[in-house]
Amino acid sequence: MQLQSILVSFIAMIIIFFVVARGRRRTKCLENDLRHLSDQQNRTLMSAEKQFHDSHLARLAEYCRELEAKVQNRARLLELLIEELDQKLERLKKDRDLH
Repeated sequence: MQLQSILVSFIAMIIIFFVVARGRRRTKCLENDLRHLSDQQNRTLMSAEKQFHDSHLARLAEYCRELEAKVQNRARLLELLIEELDQKLERLKKDRDLH
């Protein structure tokens, strides 16, 4: 009887050992899966951030091109106005010299 009780205890200990060992192995697998998912999530996040920044840079570049075009148009307009004023001044000088 005592031998049976020792044998049952021994078998119970073996079962507990395998359950704990399997749990540890499963925990390690889960940790590896979690680590892999975390790495994948970080790569996805970094890619999304890069796309976001690239998109904003593209919009900013387009805005700069538009501003540059406006400034160039205004500069041309100012040059034309200055030429027109110079011509008017020359005419006024000529008219004054004639009188």
